[in-house]
Parts: sequence; C-alpha cells; structure tokens
Amino acid sequence: MYQAIVFLPLLGAILAGIIALAGARARFPGKGPVAGADHGPHHGAADVHGGAAVHSSHHEEEAHEPAAVGSRTAELITTTLLMISMILSWIAFVDVGFAHHDVRVPIFN
Repeated sequence: MYQAIVFLPLLGAILAGIIALAGARARFPGKGPVAGADHGPHHGAADVHGGAAVHSSHHEEEAHEPAAVGSRTAELITTTLLMISMILSWIAFVDVGFAHHDVRVPIFN
C-alpha cells in the first residue's frame, strides 16, 4: 500500500505523457514544432509607459484548436490514480496516526 501511494501518481504522469505524445503525433504526423509559434505577449499584457500600465486595445479573434486525441483519457487516468493515492494516504494516516500501528516500509534490502 505504501509503495502505491508513491508510485501511482508517477504512473499516472508517465501514462498521461505517453497519451499526450501519441495524441500529438496523431494530430501532426511527421511534423516538428512550428517555427515562430510564439508571437510575443498575449492579449491583456500591459505596456508600461511613464509608470502607468496601458492595456492594449487591439483584440483579435483567435481560433482555438480542439483538444488533442486522448487528452480527456489522460485527465481521467491521472485524476483517478491521484484519488486512489489520496485514499490510500488517508488510510495510512488513520492506521499509523490514530490506531498507533507501527509500520516499517523497506526501501532497500
């Protein structure tokens, strides 16, 4: 149980990373990152002139891309594994903290 508390979130992060990479590869097969994708400051960024912040009045409609394939699956996997880890942590806390059961977790032989 104690190893699961530590390794379930790690497993969720690894699985989410694999799913995100697979979704990005499915969206853009064989392509690398787009050169010049960062176009400077985003909307709402303030320019400072003479000590006063002046917000840009230039607003463009930006097209938002849909979520990558599998992103919802990655969210569900990571959230589920984190919740399981949280519940196991509460069980361990009650067992050790309130029930006064001593626990030894071997790390190395």
